[in-house]
Amino acid sequence: MLVLAAIHLWVVLSDLPIEASKSGARVFGVYLVFYIAYIVLVEAHMSIGLYRLSVKWGLLTRPWAHRILTAWTVAVLSLGFAILGALYRIGGSQ
Repeated sequence: MLVLAAIHLWVVLSDLPIEASKSGARVFGVYLVFYIAYIVLVEAHMSIGLYRLSVKWGLLTRPWAHRILTAWTVAVLSLGFAILGALYRIGGSQ
C-alpha cells in the first residue's frame, strides 16, 4: 500500500493544480485499475485497523465490531466507487 500511496502522490502532485478535469482524465486513462486497487486496499487497511483497535480497547465486542465495520466497509466502498465513477464520466466527456 505504501508503494501505491507514493505513486498516487507523485501523479497528483506532479500536475498541479488539482482539478476535477485532470483527475477525470487520469481515471479515464491508464490509472483506472490502479485506483480500483487503491480504494480496496486503503479501505481494507482502515477497517482492519479500526476493528483491532475497537476490540483491543474493549470499545466493542467482536460480533458488534464485525457488524459495524461490515456496514462501514460497504458505505466507504460505495462512496469510493461512486466518486471513481463520477471522475470516469468527467474524463470520458472531454
